[in-house]
Amino acid sequence: MNIKNSIFFLAIFVFLSGSIYFLKPPEPLAFCKSSKTSTPYCKFVGNASQVYVNSEGTGLVVLELPINIQSASDYGYEITSGSAFAFDLKDQNSRMMFDLVTTAFFNDKVIEIHARDVKKGYLLADRVWVR
Repeated sequence: MNIKNSIFFLAIFVFLSGSIYFLKPPEPLAFCKSSKTSTPYCKFVGNASQVYVNSEGTGLVVLELPINIQSASDYGYEITSGSAFAFDLKDQNSRMMFDLVTTAFFNDKVIEIHARDVKKGYLLADRVWVR
């Protein structure tokens, strides 16, 4: 093998190694924090592990990484479970966000959810992004 072939194969190896790094899904994040422009909020970025609707019209999106209950409490959110975000399905905007997250769940897309309120012990989602 000559030096040109060696350089070519080395370049291909470096390119493929870098591509694998950039194609790797992001690590999930789950935390609460203060905001410079608004009230404190809790945030999750990652994949939903389950979606659920109960008989009271509340949709739940179960997270792959829970929000720490003490962290939520430190920012004024008294929750009994950090494992899911709630959506009030009787509210049109909340229903659209839940539908968006459900679609992302079935397509294995990364979601970002923010919450600034609590409903029945769960963080009540008020913003959603699909990546």
